[in-house]
Amino acid sequence: MWDDWGPCSTTCGNGSQQRTRNCTDPSPQHGGADCDENSSTDQQTCYIDDCPIDGAWSTWDDWGPCSTTCGNGTQQRTRNCSDPSPQHGGADCDIITATATANQTCNTGDCPAF
Repeated sequence: MWDDWGPCSTTCGNGSQQRTRNCTDPSPQHGGADCDENSSTDQQTCYIDDCPIDGAWSTWDDWGPCSTTCGNGTQQRTRNCSDPSPQHGGADCDIITATATANQTCNTGDCPAF
């Protein structure tokens, strides 16, 4: 008789599990042959919930337009938490050590005098 299935080899996603049986039903007696060693274990695929996928930042978008045509403007670019997006309880992108927006100065030359 087979023992119960053992635990799945993973905590999420696809894994495997085994069960065993002993050569005791009946045990070999009076010179009878032992059970085939290759038939004492059985294995199957097991599945436990989808694994969490933590979010990661996408590449930066292009810089946007400058806020001025001359005289120290600013421009901005953005990125998203989509490479990959968080899934199945995975963490959002870390906005403490990284940001979704970046700014830089642009058109730093003096404006022409009129």
